[in-house]
Amino acid sequence: MTKPPPVVQLPPEPDDDVLTIDLGAIVQFFREKRAFIAKVTLGFALLGIVSALLALPEFTSEARLMPELKSNLAGNFSQFRSLADLAGVNIDNVGGEAEAVRPDLYPNILQSTPFLMHVMAQKVVDPDFAQPVTVEQYLLEKAGKTPQGKAQRIVYAWQRILAPDPEKLRVVPDAQNISKAIRMSRQQEELAKSLKSRITSILDKKTGIITISVKMPDPVVAATLARLTTEYLTQYVVEYRTEKSRQQAEFLRQRVAEAKRRYQSAEYALQSYRDRNRNSFLNVARIDEQRLQTEFTLTQQVYNELSRQMEQAQIKVREETPVFKLLDPPQVPNRRSEPKRTIMVLVYTVLGAVVGTVWAFLRRGTWRRYFGAGKT
Repeated sequence: MTKPPPVVQLPPEPDDDVLTIDLGAIVQFFREKRAFIAKVTLGFALLGIVSALLALPEFTSEARLMPELKSNLAGNFSQFRSLADLAGVNIDNVGGEAEAVRPDLYPNILQSTPFLMHVMAQKVVDPDFAQPVTVEQYLLEKAGKTPQGKAQRIVYAWQRILAPDPEKLRVVPDAQNISKAIRMSRQQEELAKSLKSRITSILDKKTGIITISVKMPDPVVAATLARLTTEYLTQYVVEYRTEKSRQQAEFLRQRVAEAKRRYQSAEYALQSYRDRNRNSFLNVARIDEQRLQTEFTLTQQVYNELSRQMEQAQIKVREETPVFKLLDPPQVPNRRSEPKRTIMVLVYTVLGAVVGTVWAFLRRGTWRRYFGAGKT
């Protein structure tokens, strides 16, 4: 019986889809192309130096604010309020009042559109201007000095030329109601976005301290806007916290003025009647005098009661007015915070090295010399 012939294994066919890397060839590649890569890297480094020198310097001014926090103890007694009312016990004044505006909402206030419009309308002093200008004019002038700002101005100009006038296309159904809405141009919208990134606030939840940072091209302008921001925030919170009490106090003030006029009129009528009927013994005269006396007494009591309530309302306004302690006032920075010129040059240099290597590796099929086809 014959044995079957042995099986001969053929060598595997080369696979053109698998690439092998020759480390020696890679080293040779960098030796051959080091001059080209160095030129590209040097070009990017010079571009980084030029960009760093042309970049508009930015200065950051900070302010630290500590608001007054009220405890919410009154909420713990809400479940016992009905039982206390049945027992005849008044616990309305037990515990503190809840915080009307929580400190964690303060950053949202400084990112709102009314605040940004308020800031753009404020005037600042800059050495480059002969007289105080608004923040909107200041930012437009500073942006126009940079290449990005000049390009943006050209875009705005073409938009105004080519785009139709939005005021002519807008249909106003109710002029009285539409006047309450905020109208912003495209230029103002871009400036508002820029201000949102320039004015920031951070709340430390452990300590409750609010840090307000303002970044501007001029150190004096940055400190000025930091001060205006703290003033706006404190005024906003104070008005919100005391708005109801102030409205009540104003209402009582008007009622007191009206009651005072009625009281004085009743007093004058009573005294005039007594002067005219000083020696009169008629019962009818006594009836008229008694009626005037009653009216005078009633108006006097109303006037005194309203005056007492107005004094209490004014005291309540003072009690509900929150206290803000400015821990660190805004200071004029002596050093710029941006741009980081050294980091910019390093980033451009690394980017140039990467671009030069990839460019030299891909051009003219150079990669085929260092990547061979074969089976792994």
